[in-house]
Amino acid sequence: MYCENCGAEISKEAYICPKCGVKVKKEENNDEDKPNVGLNILSLFFPIVGLILYFTWKNQTPIRAKSVLTYCLIGWGIGIFFNIIVATIG
Repeated sequence: MYCENCGAEISKEAYICPKCGVKVKKEENNDEDKPNVGLNILSLFFPIVGLILYFTWKNQTPIRAKSVLTYCLIGWGIGIFFNIIVATIG
């Protein structure tokens, strides 16, 4: 595979050309890099799972990884909020 910007030979798995730094257009259809509702809900209720999935997927499927991380952070925020409410009341 070759970079469309500088013409350097690059690997098929590359996201960025190592020579010029331009993002490489993928020829393949990457349908698996879509947010997954089930995993987002899992990340909301179990934020540590979302964090692990984010670090596992951030290079291969960045859109799905960002979505899981977003729900993970929302879940942590909700947990902190409820802990503050319980500590204030109780």
